[in-house]
Amino acid sequence: MKNTLKHIRLAPLLAEEILKRIWSGRYPAGTRLASIRELRKEFPVGKHSLESAVAMLACNGYLKRHAGRTPLIRMDRRSGVYRIAMCDFRMPERRTVRYETSPRSWLFKDAVAQALRRRNCHCVSIGSPEELQAVAPVVDGLIQFIFIDRPVPPICGFAAPVLTVKNTVEEPLTANTLYTERDQALEKAAYYMISHGIRSLVSLQRGSDPLHNEREKHLRRILRNFGWSGNPVQTLATGEVMEKNAVGPLRAFLHKKPPLPLGVLAQGDLLARGAAGLAVEMGLRLKKDIVIIGCTGIPEAADWRPAVTSLTSPFQAMGKCAAEGILRLIAGEKELPPRIVHGQLLIRET
Repeated sequence: MKNTLKHIRLAPLLAEEILKRIWSGRYPAGTRLASIRELRKEFPVGKHSLESAVAMLACNGYLKRHAGRTPLIRMDRRSGVYRIAMCDFRMPERRTVRYETSPRSWLFKDAVAQALRRRNCHCVSIGSPEELQAVAPVVDGLIQFIFIDRPVPPICGFAAPVLTVKNTVEEPLTANTLYTERDQALEKAAYYMISHGIRSLVSLQRGSDPLHNEREKHLRRILRNFGWSGNPVQTLATGEVMEKNAVGPLRAFLHKKPPLPLGVLAQGDLLARGAAGLAVEMGLRLKKDIVIIGCTGIPEAADWRPAVTSLTSPFQAMGKCAAEGILRLIAGEKELPPRIVHGQLLIRET
């Protein structure tokens, strides 16, 4: 089995890129879109991915197809149909997306985009101030994502309504902001580990990651509140969040013969998967000798063998709340009270 989950949803990303150029006027309405052969010179991807992206845009009403001719670009405006930009300036522009880059960011935005499309809204992802400036004249609302690991200043002075999504509540709550947090899920994870009698606990992470450091701090506090008297949490640096990078540090730790059962909190589900594979290889019994919990919520984690238990942000609930919030702001509400959406613990084989 491959160590990475490669290209995910490439056609929708291509459709978003073409859509941004339509919104900004780079591909003017009333003209014809370039042929697939010409588009491949600008987007170095497969023919079928581009054909799928063009089909998606045609279904959303941005392109009108004619037999034997390239599609006509349209910018129809219908009552009750809004154009919403999803902004995350910390993510560099890329046409090939890999889960290892920042799975949480892409899962957040996917959840919001799906919820908006169910409400008959069009949306695109914005990755730079220049892109935002280009589409600003036709945008009805903006959702900005701010993550604790690489915070960016909020957008101010934007003409359209702005809703902010943050993945932490370690700060005063502010209006027009949707917060996601994992304290409740961490409590469940701590209780689950203690109920399985863990005597030692390690944290797998890529060097010093601010978000995972926050998780470790909260987990230590929760374990103390539960009266846990095991050894202090030990952090194992792994490098990138990939399966193979979990093996070396965890194997070296297990050779020191720590007290079992061992609890493992992994920064990402891929690290958790690597830890589970090593545990099986070394003859450790899952949920008996070792309890492994990942912290991403990758949907494919449920299909892995062994399936990875995951501490996940509530992507679907967050998407629903964000879509409802931005539509209320567009409809004329001046200020929304802050909302908090709580995380989940998805218990599986590990």
